[in-house]
Amino acid sequence: MTPDPAIVCFDLGGVFIRLQPDLESACRDAGVAFRGGWEHLASDAPRLTLIERYQVGAIECGDYYRAMSDLSAGRYTPEEIEAIHRVWVIEPYAGIDALLDELDAAGFATACLSNTNASHWRWLEGVAPFRRLHHKHASHLLRFHKPDERIYRAFEREIGRRGSEILLFDDLPENIAAATRLGWQGCRIDPLADTVAQMRSALMG
Repeated sequence: MTPDPAIVCFDLGGVFIRLQPDLESACRDAGVAFRGGWEHLASDAPRLTLIERYQVGAIECGDYYRAMSDLSAGRYTPEEIEAIHRVWVIEPYAGIDALLDELDAAGFATACLSNTNASHWRWLEGVAPFRRLHHKHASHLLRFHKPDERIYRAFEREIGRRGSEILLFDDLPENIAAATRLGWQGCRIDPLADTVAQMRSALMG
């Protein structure tokens, strides 16, 4: 990348952490019978709004599970929603530790900036590669949600860096677009391919 960033910042799901590919897979791993998704809704907007409220810390975990159960029109109980939610995050992508070793050796600081929630954050705190990051920031802590410009500015204030000093790896193009509008360097990662190889290639390019 040009210029060399001071901070390499990772999105988590789809970049640093492997997620479930779909609801049916999550149901299987959670031991919950798959009864369809939210196709009965006239629009996906209510579900996406609920997720965003949860991810900015506006509602508690239990309230989220109950509200999502309500949106499912009784297909899933709050307890089943919680079980599905718990297994949605799976594991770090293979090779993340080696990439962090290389970044440490090259003198880069590392960070995360992720749209996530309190439940998944607690799980992440037990993940060794996550604990190695120098700066850990998320939507439910900063109270803003990517691609809202305010979350990027809040992150800059927290780490004391701005603009091209920051390189963001993210799987969503709208998040990369928002970051680059603020002068950050950005690289979109395909979560279905080798994420570590993509990041290593971008760093060497």
